[in-house]
Amino acid sequence: LLTKNLAAPAASLWGAMIPVSEPRCLSRRPRVSVLIVALVLTYLEVQCFVASRVSLWSGGWSLGRTGTTWLLRRATKGELEAMKLTDLKEICRSNSLPVSGTKAQLVERILAEEDSNLEDDEEEDEDEPEKVTAKAAPAPARPKPGSTTPSGYIEETEISGPKGKPIIAGDTIYLLARTGKYLEYPEHREDPRARAVIKGTRQALEIQKKGGGAIQSGDTISLRCHLGVYLDFQGTAVRARKSEAGEWQQIRITNEDHEGSIRTGDVIFLRGHQDNVLDVEKENVKCRWPDEGKWQRLVIEK
Repeated sequence: LLTKNLAAPAASLWGAMIPVSEPRCLSRRPRVSVLIVALVLTYLEVQCFVASRVSLWSGGWSLGRTGTTWLLRRATKGELEAMKLTDLKEICRSNSLPVSGTKAQLVERILAEEDSNLEDDEEEDEDEPEKVTAKAAPAPARPKPGSTTPSGYIEETEISGPKGKPIIAGDTIYLLARTGKYLEYPEHREDPRARAVIKGTRQALEIQKKGGGAIQSGDTISLRCHLGVYLDFQGTAVRARKSEAGEWQQIRITNEDHEGSIRTGDVIFLRGHQDNVLDVEKENVKCRWPDEGKWQRLVIEK
């Protein structure tokens, strides 16, 4: 149809341009030109169709795979249940989730992680109007070159618990990061997050020490969360995954003075067996450096 519609005007235009004295063989040129135009338009139409299909697929609830890495795009429960167990485990590993359990448990774990990420995005969107209406706070001092001071550092964190009470082995404690958020230990992931504004079950830790008694600066302790597993330091990662306290779960606790007993309201540092100290950047909890600086400051509460 496109060829038929374009043939007549194109032929007329071409014919008007050709002198009468030209050979009759040139009369084929309009047909060739129309054919080329038709092919170009057909190609453009196909490209537009393919682009629209790709756009719909990438914006929907789908799963894609690149090499051996799974890319999760809001997968539905039905899509996950149709996958093999090995593929579900790959998705869990790529999102730092435990890979143990049945297929149904892995599906629920992946869906819970996606819901958690969506909640975080909604919380950030809700905070935007407050950032616009709030008075501009003084900008934090820029760190010197080579310094490990993070941007947005809060120099003094408010303490909500009573100050001065000694920490005893067996106590339930809470760790407040420099960002003003408590460390918490979600059920569906191994790594703790610094994002809680309250002290509840998910933020609670039981502090343990061999022999019991008051916790002193320099003591080796272990910390067990509400899931019944202990915090461990491996490389630069902080995880909560083992139900027994071994070498990786041994943590050295110190206060700023490096002496005396540990009390509520103290600024403390937690050093792992590999000599790295726990640090917090935004919501991420890691152990990347041996320094006891502003990134690594935690406030202990009961």
